[in-house]
Amino acid sequence: MVSDATGVRGLAAGRELEAVDGFATKAPVADLAETWQTIRTSAGQGKIWADGVRKSTLDASVPMIGAPTAWAAGYDGTGVKVAVLDSGIDDT
Repeated sequence: MVSDATGVRGLAAGRELEAVDGFATKAPVADLAETWQTIRTSAGQGKIWADGVRKSTLDASVPMIGAPTAWAAGYDGTGVKVAVLDSGIDDT
């Protein structure tokens, strides 16, 4: 794992992520391709997780979890202090 940004061109260490002995960072979109190549060669045996932007399609998942039935019963989230959003998995 790259545990700090030292020597990794284009990165600045952000929030420390102790659970994975790493850190969060951001890179400008215009520089992503070059930054990715630099990180891959600088990281050695470490791991890099790149957050990806996904567009949820709710046409199948919403009915599968019974949301329309809950909505019809009047449940709309009013008074909810904690909610869990699980967008599923994209195994591709």
